[in-house]
Amino acid sequence: MIKPIFATAILALSAAAFAPSTASAQVGVSIVIGNAPPPPRIETLPAPRRGYVWAPGYWNWDGHRHVWAAGHWEREVVGSSWRQAEWVRDGGGWRFAPGGWVTVGGPGRVDYITVAPPPPRYERIPAPRAGYIWAPGYWDWRGNRHEWVGGSWISFASWLRLPAAAMGAA
Repeated sequence: MIKPIFATAILALSAAAFAPSTASAQVGVSIVIGNAPPPPRIETLPAPRRGYVWAPGYWNWDGHRHVWAAGHWEREVVGSSWRQAEWVRDGGGWRFAPGGWVTVGGPGRVDYITVAPPPPRYERIPAPRAGYIWAPGYWDWRGNRHEWVGGSWISFASWLRLPAAAMGAA
């Protein structure tokens, strides 16, 4: 005989198999039309707003004709740049490239260091090695403080290419 708690668990698990789940897919649809968009309308640019970027208006396609979508303010996204919507010539037609935020290369966050590093540390340099140069230590800003990075020997050939004769080879 099946115990009631076990039967309830089996029933719950079998019901969960039919529960809807969230699908995760990205679908890109490009529509190419035959008629060119009208020339852009001239919009009066409003006064700048702190923390916002102006997204200019553009001609949208409603399935039958071009319809003007007026410009609007977009909340600024740090590390990104607003790319405005545009119509691009595609073969014999026109393809709409929607506007949106584009990640800008480079660091997303910059630390402005207001604390000077301590004076350089005295390092005892080991005896010279053939084919190597000494790179002295330095202070590096890491997180919220300066950390000393000790000096090291660097292969001469890794950063400078010289003819063999210049390096003492015969």
